[in-house]
Amino acid sequence: MKIVMRHVFAVLIALLMGGCQDAQPMGASTTANVSNDSYAKAVTALQKSAFIQDALPYTKSEGGCFARAILMSAFLAAEGIASSQFIVEAKKHPDFIFNFKYLLNGRMMTWDYHVAPVLRPAGGVARIFDPALTNGKIEPMTEKEWLDKFSDAQSAPERKMVVPGSCYISDVRSAYVRSGCEPLSTLDSAMVGSLGEMPRFRMKNIIDACRYLSYDIKAASLDESDKGNEQRTRLTDLTRSVAQTLVQKNLVEDLEVPFTCRYAQEGL
Repeated sequence: MKIVMRHVFAVLIALLMGGCQDAQPMGASTTANVSNDSYAKAVTALQKSAFIQDALPYTKSEGGCFARAILMSAFLAAEGIASSQFIVEAKKHPDFIFNFKYLLNGRMMTWDYHVAPVLRPAGGVARIFDPALTNGKIEPMTEKEWLDKFSDAQSAPERKMVVPGSCYISDVRSAYVRSGCEPLSTLDSAMVGSLGEMPRFRMKNIIDACRYLSYDIKAASLDESDKGNEQRTRLTDLTRSVAQTLVQKNLVEDLEVPFTCRYAQEGL
């Protein structure tokens, strides 16, 4: 019961923040892009990674885009690749029905914002990575291709934001914007091109994202608990591995926070 109440509280917080479910980024310049080699490496790594392909849930519920985005960005950073995140906020209807809609597993999802990792190869067009919209596959999309998946002329985004990949949604969509996570307005803006331009990841954010997705898997797997538990174990183990690599690369800010992916009441 405590676990359920904790999850309900977390969901309420996410909704208050608005969930799918200070200056420019440090060192940014008008030429900040990843190299073509880094872009190609990123696509290959994402396509072959067990973490991305088997551990992260993409079709469990309408929530979790913010958690997947930070963990995918963390994975890329562990591979030595800098990334950004693209956040779009929907216009609100007078009756408070969210404008973004997406048909997932036969159910119509409604979002008031959506977020996914984005990379732009040098001299190329920015590409967004969002397996939740491509049946769990890594299929890089342009901004238009991505937006066409869940919006139209009547539900065009009210606001667009580009932030470094190490920024969590609560670092951006809150009264206090974390230093280094101040959003740029479009994908035409300068995006980070190296890990040195990104603020360090926060372990507490990685933990929060892992916990959210772990509980999401559990909540959606009540009729197939063994399969759900296996995926939760993969998620925990592989997120821990990514977190350890980030620590080794000096890319984590709050080193005193121990990694865990389950709530205390679950005993793990």
